[in-house]
Amino acid sequence: MKKIILLISVILLGFIACTKHSNSEKGSKLDEKTQVDILHAGLFFVDDNSLSPEQKELKVKIEDIALHYIEVDTIAHHLQLTITEKEFKQKGMDESLYQECLANIAAINAYADSTGMGKQMMESWLNSKANHLESQRKEQN
Repeated sequence: MKKIILLISVILLGFIACTKHSNSEKGSKLDEKTQVDILHAGLFFVDDNSLSPEQKELKVKIEDIALHYIEVDTIAHHLQLTITEKEFKQKGMDESLYQECLANIAAINAYADSTGMGKQMMESWLNSKANHLESQRKEQN
């Protein structure tokens, strides 16, 4: 029962945070803090119909980065971010999100190393990525 209450509380906080950020946006471009806050508020756990146009745009940009610029080092069984900070910014993303990506990738790699599951995790990433790209191709046709 305590777990259900905790889960509901987290969901409500996420909803409130998303609503707060969507109301506090300035113009069509989000500032650095807001982009990171939106990501932390559960951007990928909210239905697309509930997102503002700016949030949807941010979600698409993050998906693009994940699909096209996160690669697998098949020898070390690690993820690598293959886009430079300058290129990242040119895509309309903020430096703080770039640093967040690097930190998350480092954490994933450390977890893979500590559990000895690096090879399986990277194979899972590659399979998931291939399946997602294939489903996108089918939707376009």
